[in-house]
Amino acid sequence: RNPAKQTKTGAPIQNSWQGQRGYQVPPSASSITSSQSQQSPMFGNPALSQVTTSKQKRTMPSGTFSEFKRHRPDAFRKEEAYNLTPIGDYTLSAEQTAVLKMVVFDRKSLFFTGSAGTGKSVLLREIIAHLRRRLGDSVAVTASTGIAACNINGMTLHSFAGIGLGHDSVKKLVEKIQANKTALNRWRDTTVLIIDEISMIDGVLFDKIEMIAKAVKGTSRPFGGIQLILTGDFFQLPPVGKDKVAQYCFEGKSWNQAVDNNVVLTHVFRQKDEEFVGMLNEMRLNQMSTATIEKFRSLSRTPMYKDKSIEPTRLYSLRSQVDASNINRLHGLTGPLHRYTATNLGDQTKLKGCMAPEELELKLDAQVMLIKNLTSSLVNGSTGIVIGFTNEGKFTSENSIKSRMLDKDRPKSGLGRKEPMPFPTEVYPIVRFVTGEEVVIQPEKWEVEIPGKQCESVTSSRLLPVASRTQIPLMLAWALSIHKSQGQTLDRVFVDLGSVFEKGQAYVALSRATDINALQVLHFDPAKVSADHRVVEFYRQLRSI
Repeated sequence: RNPAKQTKTGAPIQNSWQGQRGYQVPPSASSITSSQSQQSPMFGNPALSQVTTSKQKRTMPSGTFSEFKRHRPDAFRKEEAYNLTPIGDYTLSAEQTAVLKMVVFDRKSLFFTGSAGTGKSVLLREIIAHLRRRLGDSVAVTASTGIAACNINGMTLHSFAGIGLGHDSVKKLVEKIQANKTALNRWRDTTVLIIDEISMIDGVLFDKIEMIAKAVKGTSRPFGGIQLILTGDFFQLPPVGKDKVAQYCFEGKSWNQAVDNNVVLTHVFRQKDEEFVGMLNEMRLNQMSTATIEKFRSLSRTPMYKDKSIEPTRLYSLRSQVDASNINRLHGLTGPLHRYTATNLGDQTKLKGCMAPEELELKLDAQVMLIKNLTSSLVNGSTGIVIGFTNEGKFTSENSIKSRMLDKDRPKSGLGRKEPMPFPTEVYPIVRFVTGEEVVIQPEKWEVEIPGKQCESVTSSRLLPVASRTQIPLMLAWALSIHKSQGQTLDRVFVDLGSVFEKGQAYVALSRATDINALQVLHFDPAKVSADHRVVEFYRQLRSI
């Protein structure tokens, strides 16, 4: 342990934890929500109660199945012999189950989308779990950004493909991959490629990767015969391309050939207020009525909360604004500062963009956000305040196992962990969340896994991580960037749209809120929330089929 240090503000630092080891989350930890109720469909049409899908003529070539069988001979048992029961602690809706069947049983290459809060993340985790259970390390899990990749224990698409920034010609990129034995074998072993946050991949890059797959796999079949699972929302953050006006992925030449089905999820789970759901969808589709505009403008008022100790999280466009706000608020608190340094293992370059900070500093009364799903009520985005610090040994001696699990008046330790922490003297924060739950927050592990790194056991489909980070699953939450808020559910939200500069940012920010009564919006301007006409037209085609 390092001795106490001095901060710029003069407060002593307590090196509370050095993160020697990671701990497995209980089965319930992957939960997003335990109850998913049906709300208004995305396009305001009650008739859309089933999966809305556009069908192309192309079907997966039969030759693909033999490739899958070579990797996992037992993978293609009869449908009735395989249980599609959700692996996580939640219940899938009918449309989520239908998509899961299309992926697992029908072997469709597909893109599934939906408005914010329609359960895309829940469905993606189920797809990953079921495919890896059946196909093992031939399933490559990737995302367009480091943050998204870290959230699903995957790697960025660029890292998987071995193409660097991907600016070179296809010929040069293929030569680069062929010269890299690891990247080459990774491509050859992959039979399923999952890409999260596909909206941030531009069409030019998508076409390049499709041609690379054909070249490396030695076949002219779409994407080299690889099954594609794409997800994201093109109404949210746009692609990042070399040109100012980037080409969307669905505008790529290979999209229609590589994707069998485009599927729209319509059941909204995040917001329970149908009026709020309708307002968000009007904004999303660039069809805001005068009443909706006036309603959004009226949200400039200051909401009243029973528990005033937890402030709304302020969403900013720029990271510099977020850092300045959080640091100033933290330094404004009295008392000792507790510093938690993450433990990184493996290739640390793969951890770039991981939501868990390299170093976390906390004080009593600091406002924090949970950055990992722990239970059905404590999810990624849950906010609270630090009400104390304790260690496992002290907490266990004061609270019996029974009281930890049943007594709501006492904080829970480790959220029901069956085994005590191996370092009982380390100090961990106690957080009181908006839900009223008081929980001792202990370290969690984020892992990056890649194909070709499977356990030696023939029956195991668990991949060995190439990198991992162990850290307290919290971050300061007086402020948060709109980019980092994507995919999160926030209890209380404050957003000033005056600084929004990118299409989709306003929609991402406003749709993080679960309740319109817990949302404050300043400088609402309809021009700031306009959707790209290309995206609107693409989604209209999905709707009409």
